[in-house]
Amino acid sequence: MEIKMQNTKKERNLVSMKDLVDDLGLSASTIRRLIHKGEFPQPIKITQSRVVFIGSEIEQWITEAIQRGKAANDNE
Repeated sequence: MEIKMQNTKKERNLVSMKDLVDDLGLSASTIRRLIHKGEFPQPIKITQSRVVFIGSEIEQWITEAIQRGKAANDNE
């Protein structure tokens, strides 16, 4: 799910946990574990029961994960 706020200087893309699970192929528990270890972007609690992530932070995390994976392959 993508929400774009058009009246701001920069559009914001908010991503749900369900979307992350679907898009990344990681389980929610794995994502929570990475968050707890400080290895994944922090969620934003927008209501008592709703948590979202900032899309640009997720994109940056994906880019860094790809770079780490390439570096690990180069070192083998």
